[in-house]
Amino acid sequence: MTEHDLRKIPRGGHTLPPGNCIRRLDQAARGPCLLAASLLVSCTLSDSGGAKGSAGGSGGGAGAAASGGSSSGGADVGGVGNTSGASHGATGGTVSAGTGGTGGAGSSGGTDSTGGTGGSVAGSGGATGGAGGTSPDLHAQQVLNSIRRVNDYWILNHIGNAGSNQWDRATYFSANMMAYSQMGIEDYRSHTETWATSHAWGLNGGDTTRFADNHTAGQAYIALYRLDPQSERIESITNSISAMVASSQRDDWYWIDALHMAMPVFAALGQVHSQQQAYSDALYALYRDTRVRRGLFNESDGLWYRDENYKPPATTPGGKNIYWSRGNGWVIAALAKTLTELPASDPHRDEYQAVLRSMATALAGVQRPDGFYNSSLHDPLDHGGPESSGTGFFTYGIAWGINNGVLDRSTFEPTVLAGWNALANTAVQPDGLLGYCQRIGAAPADTSESETTDYCVGAFIMAGLEVAKLLLPGGSKEIVLPATVASATGEQAGNEAQNISDASILTRWSAEFGPQTTPPSTSQSIVLDLGSDVRVDAIEVLALQNRAYRYTVEGSSNASSYHALVDRSANTIGGTMRDPVGETLRYVRLTFTGAANYTGNWISIAEVRLIQTSS
Repeated sequence: MTEHDLRKIPRGGHTLPPGNCIRRLDQAARGPCLLAASLLVSCTLSDSGGAKGSAGGSGGGAGAAASGGSSSGGADVGGVGNTSGASHGATGGTVSAGTGGTGGAGSSGGTDSTGGTGGSVAGSGGATGGAGGTSPDLHAQQVLNSIRRVNDYWILNHIGNAGSNQWDRATYFSANMMAYSQMGIEDYRSHTETWATSHAWGLNGGDTTRFADNHTAGQAYIALYRLDPQSERIESITNSISAMVASSQRDDWYWIDALHMAMPVFAALGQVHSQQQAYSDALYALYRDTRVRRGLFNESDGLWYRDENYKPPATTPGGKNIYWSRGNGWVIAALAKTLTELPASDPHRDEYQAVLRSMATALAGVQRPDGFYNSSLHDPLDHGGPESSGTGFFTYGIAWGINNGVLDRSTFEPTVLAGWNALANTAVQPDGLLGYCQRIGAAPADTSESETTDYCVGAFIMAGLEVAKLLLPGGSKEIVLPATVASATGEQAGNEAQNISDASILTRWSAEFGPQTTPPSTSQSIVLDLGSDVRVDAIEVLALQNRAYRYTVEGSSNASSYHALVDRSANTIGGTMRDPVGETLRYVRLTFTGAANYTGNWISIAEVRLIQTSS
């Protein structure tokens, strides 16, 4: 049984129509279904010759079909399983670089816990409340700083483990390429290309796959191809999609996540191969099957059911329609990405834009007062609480709509800024971890501040990029000052000291310390030289694998007389550590003495950034 065939039932359970269970709709059950509160729905399916994988906990599982058929069923179930980064222990207030100009979410508005008859949970008050705490001083650079902080954390915790080419990691890498395009950070392109080449530019399921999850990798492959058009980069995705275009089958996308995974790929390949009409017509027919024949879009509510199992008479424990936040996030992101690729003359643009407007209106009405969205959009009692993946996708899609003239700015900007404020100031943890990310699933579920996932980081990046376009370009800009390594007390071959200031977090400085070294050492130091006296406003230290290194920072103008700048000798926070400096100096010395959450004998620092701000 694959992960596709499993769903966690919340306490109290969603009410499903008799006889329903979670299964591929084009597969027949060979055994009975079991449906009970707090139990897994299980169905024995015909696996088309593949070995049955076992389900994992918390919605993650190996679940890989050895041959024939897909190992993951539905974009948000199955696949790689538990893909979170390193565990996060620190809690407390959010320290998010570049977001200090924003206030807390407004207190006006509120959630209508009684529901009402219209299906709208929060009403217009939710959006009003969320926007109330957003400062007009938020500038694009602050948003880009937050993107970099979160993405740095993710990359540093996954160096040497780029991940699978399945939908979850591919969603992150497609966002990573969007960040490269807008921010120009070479690490993002390089990291993505390393991932793509590790999979030989291939697809999970091979060139003959029709499964939308498997097409998600094509988004990043196409972005890399456009930078360097080597045919091997898009050979597999072209073979797969062109075969679908040439066939008459148009019923593949039976769950709404598929729209995000595949629609943008069809549209982009139509452009790349100058066959816009053929690719556009195929994707539209597939989309219409999902929307109309399967009836997954509720026109009156402006929201989508995840698949046919969640349509009425299925309800939440409170008797509301089941509108899953991230599922709807997949759709609005799909519409924005697809419209970006389609030419202005495409005959289907108007329909896609109309659905995006309908969704944006519905989403503005169900936003929580704090700017987040509940996992269950119409029932705040069904796993209520902050959830970042849906919030990220909604913020991206609505901001994209404003930036591209599809949505009215005065109407929807408060919704966007409230969503971003929630993500940047609450979901981003002190070390750069993005929390409150619901794990792989197919329905509303609980989450926590320490839960993070690759696709959720992707949603955050996408949201930030569009919010940055929406905001004023002014505000403080940051310059990373060029520096060379003047000296280091030690270094490891292959991880030399010079890597600490090479503008890449994909390399590092490593040095061993402890009684086993010759001579024995209790610390390791490194000195950076700015070349002349320069004003340094802040320092960032980026540690490998979220290690909470303990260290001090000193400054000097002559390399002989140093004075204290930063004392983190009792530090317990990993990730990107940032401290103000505000002095003019030439030399900066860092001395590392160990770590709070790491018992090894190595200092491993990916980068030290000496930062100067300017208006």
